[in-house]
Amino acid sequence: MANTSIELSKRPAEIEDFLRIRYWRYVKEMGAEPENDSGLEQDHHDLNGNCHYIIIKKDDEVIGGCRLIDRRMTQLPIENFISMDNLKNLPENSAEISRYTLSRNCQLSRLDKINLQRELNEFIACLGDELGINSFVANIRYSCLLWQNKKIGSVVMTKIGNPNFHDGAGKLVPIILVKKTEPL
Repeated sequence: MANTSIELSKRPAEIEDFLRIRYWRYVKEMGAEPENDSGLEQDHHDLNGNCHYIIIKKDDEVIGGCRLIDRRMTQLPIENFISMDNLKNLPENSAEISRYTLSRNCQLSRLDKINLQRELNEFIACLGDELGINSFVANIRYSCLLWQNKKIGSVVMTKIGNPNFHDGAGKLVPIILVKKTEPL
């Protein structure tokens, strides 16, 4: 997609822009998290430095992103509500894709959003190689699971638990995302 980039960032200003977008989406729009005076949506994973931040920019402006929570550093949020039977084969070197969001101001078509999600999944799979992470879990909207499986590219998304409901977000499905292996 023209003028759009996805990158791993450690730049405080970019991360703060992403946390402000998260605040607008998760607190103001969805009502999924409580309001605060900072205007930043953060939890203990952000505050304890347990995250890698993937920033999405359009024309060099932060329009969204997500965070990766590394299981080698802390328990994953998904482990609090998914049966351990579903996670028993989850390797220690896994990460959770969390708090993915885009700004409402980014003006992307539905097709652009689908393509951006595919590019993000591809980026995360490649980044996993760099970070020594071989699988990812996420809790995604059910509708996203349906269309991403059709447009996913080089990663495989598999449902690992039952749909669950979260305030403001609606019906979510826990998934595991792994890079496709080439047939021998």
